[in-house]
Amino acid sequence: MGQFALTKAAALTPFELIEEATVLISHGRILAVGDGATVKIPEGFQEIPLEGLILAPGLIDQHPHREVFLSGNVAGLIKWARFYATHGVTAFLATTAFGTFEQLYQAAASFNQLTHSDYKGAQCLGIHLEGSGLIPGPDERLRYKPLPLLTVAEVEQLQQFTNSGIKAITLAPELPGALAFAAAVTKRGISCSIGYSNADWATVVMAVENGFSCVVPCFNQADPLSYREPKVIETALLHKGLSVELVVDSQILSPANLELIWQHKGADGIILVSDGVMPSGYFWGGDLSGAGEGRCHNPAEKSAGSGVTLEQVIRNFWKGTGCNLSEAFITVTYNPAKRLGLVESKGSLAPGKDADIIAVTPDFDVVMTMIGGEVISGLIVI
Repeated sequence: MGQFALTKAAALTPFELIEEATVLISHGRILAVGDGATVKIPEGFQEIPLEGLILAPGLIDQHPHREVFLSGNVAGLIKWARFYATHGVTAFLATTAFGTFEQLYQAAASFNQLTHSDYKGAQCLGIHLEGSGLIPGPDERLRYKPLPLLTVAEVEQLQQFTNSGIKAITLAPELPGALAFAAAVTKRGISCSIGYSNADWATVVMAVENGFSCVVPCFNQADPLSYREPKVIETALLHKGLSVELVVDSQILSPANLELIWQHKGADGIILVSDGVMPSGYFWGGDLSGAGEGRCHNPAEKSAGSGVTLEQVIRNFWKGTGCNLSEAFITVTYNPAKRLGLVESKGSLAPGKDADIIAVTPDFDVVMTMIGGEVISGLIVI
């Protein structure tokens, strides 16, 4: 890591688009961002001209899946983190699937090993525990005996083991004890999301009051819209205290539903995620098909996660909503950083922040991924 200037590219901060920008980077952090005519390159800085490209903050994926995370296969995790970097993701939450406390403890051990490994790839920001206390839902693959709700003491044990590595938990707020559980863990800096839920309007409103802040992912594993009793989806669209996760692909989310969400939530209320799975041997067993095409399926043709990468999701969102570039990138940079309490260091191009930067073509093809001021992947050499 040295001192250099990225010049002649457009820069998406993501709150504004600077047509011909200069981004100064010094020892892993952003020193300055601005118009090339006003930001001068200091003596000793190496200039890297990037005509025709767009610089943007590194993508943050708060909801990907890999079965290697629960299995303890750290080499597989590192391979995944490297692959992620090639698609513009500079940071992610490692998301567990449905597991017992013993399996989650193994996942925590994997996280510890990964964070102490010297590798070149996307940074693992922490763990997203998805599936604690699942209830049977409309998707038949979830019709089995629910797992017990984690206790606050178990979460504290995992937090201590991972040095505060648990960053998010997804559960159904209507489960007995779920509201008190969420209130307790959010006080410990853990974000709670609504998922796999059939809760009614009143329960969802109470959930927000007790610390729930997001619906994971919107329209997935929740009752459909109802004219009699508003449920999770309706409340998520109307409640300003809830953001929604989206995986945008025509096989997952219809264009009409995307437009519905966009009109109600806007860029500030949406977090784009991959919900991505490895195209074989996922946690509930069996080979998966459909990777790269949208929703993956297991041999029984049940939905089993997404096969799209995050830059594809951004492209689909941008084209599907007609939003501008700034709005599209806010949903996958600043918004997740804000939700995870990381806006002081990540999520935008601003002085003092980590130099997690990507360079993309106007068609959103990633040609460079920089993490902490070091080029990890791409066609550009510094």
